[in-house]
Amino acid sequence: MFGIFKKKKKFKFYHTEYNVYLILNKSTELKIHDWEQWKKCFEELNGVIGNHSEKMNIRTCQSFLGSSKWLSFGRMVWSEKNNIKWTSKYKSGENKIENLEFSDTEFWAPSWTICDKENISPSIFIKVDTSENGLLKEYFDETILIAVKKDNPIIEIDLIKRIFEKLDGNYLIKGVRQWGKEASENSWTDSLMDFSPYDLLNKEELSKLEINNNTEVFGEWKMNKNVW
Repeated sequence: MFGIFKKKKKFKFYHTEYNVYLILNKSTELKIHDWEQWKKCFEELNGVIGNHSEKMNIRTCQSFLGSSKWLSFGRMVWSEKNNIKWTSKYKSGENKIENLEFSDTEFWAPSWTICDKENISPSIFIKVDTSENGLLKEYFDETILIAVKKDNPIIEIDLIKRIFEKLDGNYLIKGVRQWGKEASENSWTDSLMDFSPYDLLNKEELSKLEINNNTEVFGEWKMNKNVW
C-alpha cells in the first residue's frame, strides 16, 4: 500500500524472516471486510492480539468509488469497537456511502509509526485485501495475509486453520520469506505489505491454478485447496 521504504543506518527491517499464511477466498454476498465476516477472524485472533505486549494498530484505505482520497477513520488501536468501525463506518447509518470502494486494511503490532521511527520490524502483520478486478477473480476475489516473525511464532497454524474453516476459504497457503528485498544501496522493495497472491504464480501457467490434487508447489510456497 505504501511503496518503498528508505534504508536507515543499521537497517533491520527488510531481512527479518516471517512465517506467512495466505487465505484466498471467493466471496459470496458478504465480504471479508464486512463485520459479519470479519467477526469470525476477530474472534480467533483477539485472544492472541488482545493479550500481546505490543499494541496493534489498524490502518484502512477506503474511498468513494473512483476517488484517490482516503476516508477518515481516525487512530484505531486493536479492539472490538475499532474492528467494527473499520468494517462498518461508511456502510450504514448517517455516514453510509453508496459507492464505497474498499482497497485494503493493514494491522501492525507494534504500529507502523513505531516500526518506522524505531527501525524495527513488526512482530505481527495482517493485511485484508481485495482482488475483485484480478485476472483470477473467478477463483478468488479477496485475501487475508497473516505474517508472524519466524523466531517468535505467536500465531500458529491451528488458529489459521480455524479462520480458514470459518470463512469457508478456497485456498490456504503457507510460506517463509523475508519482509522485503533490497532494491539498491539505500532502499528495499517487494515488501509483505505490497504482497499480491499473483506473486506466487507463474504468469505463463495461470490456467494451472485449478488444482486437481490436494497440493501444488509454487516455488518455496505450498498451495492447498480446502485441506492442509
